[in-house]
Amino acid sequence: MPYPETTKKKPLDADALLQYFEQLTEDANPARETLRYVLALLLLQKRRLKLNGSRNEDDVPFLELSGSHGEGPFQVRDQHLEPAEIEQLQNDLDAHLQIG
Repeated sequence: MPYPETTKKKPLDADALLQYFEQLTEDANPARETLRYVLALLLLQKRRLKLNGSRNEDDVPFLELSGSHGEGPFQVRDQHLEPAEIEQLQNDLDAHLQIG
């Protein structure tokens, strides 16, 4: 009896993620800030973005980032998400990008 085929997830392309992140940056839609933050975390994890530091503006923390190939600088507001929320958003994003 043959083994059932398992669908192996393709790794997300860091350059495509960065392009999407840049589109969200240009859009500047406040409703997409959380998605932008999660994308920034993914890109940091993939070493496609570098953390240059952080700053506070009116008691709101921001991450200061730049691309590993000279893109940016980017500033992303810290969303103060719980690890479970970040994981869920990453899974949703992964599912969306795998379909599209």
